[in-house]
Amino acid sequence: MYGEGTVVFTDHRLYDERAEEPKRWHSALELLRPESAEPTGSTLLALLEPMRNDSGGRVIDNPTPVQIATLLVDDRQAIYRRIENLPEQSIKLGFSTEGLRRQLDVKKETIEAIESFLMTSRGEADSETFIATSRTLARETLAFSLATSAQQELLEGVFERVARRIEKIVPDAGTQARYGRTLLGVDAALAIDHWVDANLASLRFVDSADVLFEELWPLLTELSAEKRLKDTEPADALLNLARGWLAGKPFKQLLTDLDAVEAGYPFRKGRQRFAIDSVVDLCEQTFGFQFALVLSAVRSAFEAASLTEEEAAEFAGYTDLLQKRLKYGLPSQDAISYFEAGFSERVVAQKVAGKVFRGEANSLSEARALVRQYADEVGAMVKTFPSYFESVFEVITA
Repeated sequence: MYGEGTVVFTDHRLYDERAEEPKRWHSALELLRPESAEPTGSTLLALLEPMRNDSGGRVIDNPTPVQIATLLVDDRQAIYRRIENLPEQSIKLGFSTEGLRRQLDVKKETIEAIESFLMTSRGEADSETFIATSRTLARETLAFSLATSAQQELLEGVFERVARRIEKIVPDAGTQARYGRTLLGVDAALAIDHWVDANLASLRFVDSADVLFEELWPLLTELSAEKRLKDTEPADALLNLARGWLAGKPFKQLLTDLDAVEAGYPFRKGRQRFAIDSVVDLCEQTFGFQFALVLSAVRSAFEAASLTEEEAAEFAGYTDLLQKRLKYGLPSQDAISYFEAGFSERVVAQKVAGKVFRGEANSLSEARALVRQYADEVGAMVKTFPSYFESVFEVITA
């Protein structure tokens, strides 16, 4: 892999073989033409943009973007309550509770990202130094370099306000550092700590990734911003979807299972059935990404509360396996190992794992060793899949 600034060529042969294959090299260079570049933007700077109506043609002047950001730091429930019952005039102007909530969610996630960033950067500095440093860190962001002078001052103010709130509710530097590693906001990290403390006894009896998942489901749904987890009926439809994802079921089967129980969610004045795109998004983004972040924080909280290193290590094994299963949608470490070895498609990874039934792979290297050991059987099977997987097989067995 070669990198130059923010340009990365993941195939080293493009550069190494540029003399022998000049056409490929020049085709790659065509992608780097400066005149084709688009303007650079910043999600962080969008925190200071006004709230708009559903068409984007009108903005809210009161509260101002800075007041909204301040409320999201100090009392975010208050700003969400303000949009629940909009006056008739606002509705006539094209504003809706749903549209404003989506915009607030984006701004809230930005505040949480600032919280995580500041806690990660906390170090051993005293409180006043940490608060002062927060303004320095704001000045080092891309958003600051793109902002106007007025926006720069406002951005520094937001960072300082976030730092003061962190110091107020999580004064311990070690806890801040632990929270920062979770990539979650301070409120979510605190909620996970409290949940783990309250459920510590039952967590100590967890003896598999599947049992752990069932224990964690209420917490995962509570902390997720995904609306479908809260408004889908039947109530257990998405729990069963997640179970099917962990079992390695293909997306088509997962959708069929939802249709079989007539699962749906509110849409306009009726109900909407799930489409395949919605199923993919729930599995890959909600289960595979959002849930994985919560799992990492649960592991950290349990480790902090554990009585022994052995207890913490055993629990970490279950969380790590569940995290990967949620990420890939696979039923076992065996299938995960083949997925990570290069057979990076759920159905293919499981079929390869099933073909090599005389040994179980617990790592990427073990999976590749077993593929080489049973090359004839695996080679014959991968011919039934797209040619890409034949090339993966050839690289492994070369």
